[in-house]
Amino acid sequence: MIKISEKTKIYAIFVTAALLVSFSVSAAYAKGGAPFAQDAKDAIAANDYTAFTTAIAGTRLEGRIDEEKFAKIVEKTAKKDAVAAAITNNDYEAFTNAVVGTKYEGKVDEERFAKLVEKRAKKDGIRSAVENNDYAAFQASAEGTHYAAKITDEATFAKFVEAKNLAKAGDKEAARAILKEIQIKPKNKKGKKQKKGSSAVSREVQAAIKKAFENNDYAAFTAAVVGTQLEGKYSEEDFQKKAEAIKNGERRTTKKRGYKKRETKRSKY
Repeated sequence: MIKISEKTKIYAIFVTAALLVSFSVSAAYAKGGAPFAQDAKDAIAANDYTAFTTAIAGTRLEGRIDEEKFAKIVEKTAKKDAVAAAITNNDYEAFTNAVVGTKYEGKVDEERFAKLVEKRAKKDGIRSAVENNDYAAFQASAEGTHYAAKITDEATFAKFVEAKNLAKAGDKEAARAILKEIQIKPKNKKGKKQKKGSSAVSREVQAAIKKAFENNDYAAFTAAVVGTQLEGKYSEEDFQKKAEAIKNGERRTTKKRGYKKRETKRSKY
């Protein structure tokens, strides 16, 4: 019974997260997922293709969205807005109508919907508290969230508000520095929290690290990893061991059974 309960809980969390992501932003066709400007959003809301083409003139989107694609964007945006309104208004019937025809139809029961409503209310409450610099309101809204354990006093809250304001003003680096100081993981461009090590090393740095290992050059390695999460992780002895392993063509072994069987067959000939 415990295993079934856990599986059900995990499935509910997965569906909830996927649903929120699916309807979190309007569809965008710009390279890199850039959002539409406000005038383009207004044209989508009004289902006005002419106004939309005017709004995107001179941008990377110009000429890339025909009327058929525009109609799909309008439809998706309408569904997204309907889902958001249903969650905000705690209207399960409106929610089920909004997801008709999507892969989420019939997959979110009232219990899971209640969790969506609770999560949205907390999120909106936290946003409002930060915008109004209201620590008491923040405490009430953040209860039970990961913020509650990190932001436990007004001084930390003030730093959190400052970070949010800096990010809103476009100073992402300064915002990230403050969030790191108060031990809150920043979000990446897609809205997801950055995992440890994700995007920590650029392609240029990866190339420099690879070259350092190939040349068994510890000095070049230490210079390449300055400011990354690899800094200080390798002693010279550890580095040389790995460099030697790479030189000898050693690789991590896989645990997949199929791979082992294939290796065994090859070893016979």
